[in-house]
Amino acid sequence: MRDAAGLISNSTIDLMKNAMTLELVDGTDSELIEQIARWYHSWWQIPKEKTLTRLRQHPNDDILLQLVVRMDSRPVATGGLYNQVSLHQAYPTFEVLRPWVALLYTEEQHRGKGVGTFLLNSLSTIANEKRIPKIYLYTYTAEELYNKNGWIPRERVHYKGHTTVVMEKMLQRHPSPSDNDLNCKAG
Repeated sequence: MRDAAGLISNSTIDLMKNAMTLELVDGTDSELIEQIARWYHSWWQIPKEKTLTRLRQHPNDDILLQLVVRMDSRPVATGGLYNQVSLHQAYPTFEVLRPWVALLYTEEQHRGKGVGTFLLNSLSTIANEKRIPKIYLYTYTAEELYNKNGWIPRERVHYKGHTTVVMEKMLQRHPSPSDNDLNCKAG
């Protein structure tokens, strides 16, 4: 179920015998956006109004996309690809790096069951389909999860009272049209 640009459409993609589904968050889905705002507020103390405003206005230059994972139709995890992350306020030198896998959240009762990994891999796949060569993230709680999924530490910084690792992941290289021309001429 892809739109004309080849991206996942707002309709749900059935996975794992309909038990787990992945969908794009629609900026007009107030109930879902309010749930995400509650999660972000309780876990990271992000003001609810900030999340509501950002997600209602996406996709844009700030948030490229936001995904939600549902189990039995109930939202259990979310995360997105963002160009602007709060780390930029403390470390403006990171502003040139983009996009960032950001605000990856899984309900506590669903952690350790592969839901977060599924969401992370889905975001990586979509970024690769958009021909994004590299994606970034930062964490002080889940470095092991990201290492297991092909992420490489780039730098460690002190952020919000924690030693935080900034990580990157190279995505599959897509040949440019000029690469194809060269390949054809070499034969």
